[in-house]
Amino acid sequence: MDAEVAHVDARALSRMGMLDNSRGSADLILGFVRSRLEAAHGISFGVQRKETSTRPATPDVIDALASYEAAIVGVSD
Repeated sequence: MDAEVAHVDARALSRMGMLDNSRGSADLILGFVRSRLEAAHGISFGVQRKETSTRPATPDVIDALASYEAAIVGVSD
């Protein structure tokens, strides 16, 4: 599977989305990244959570993430 990776200058962002994919340590990893970016760049975050790691994100979750300037959507343990 090919993944699209965008390199984004965090200093240019004001709002960012995150997808907690319900994997083992996703909440801890995303929380760490979020706190660092909030402190360093003042970015505000919206976090969406999948019900389970074994199912794809629902269209509502994807639409919510699409409303942000950038999003982190893949975390694995």
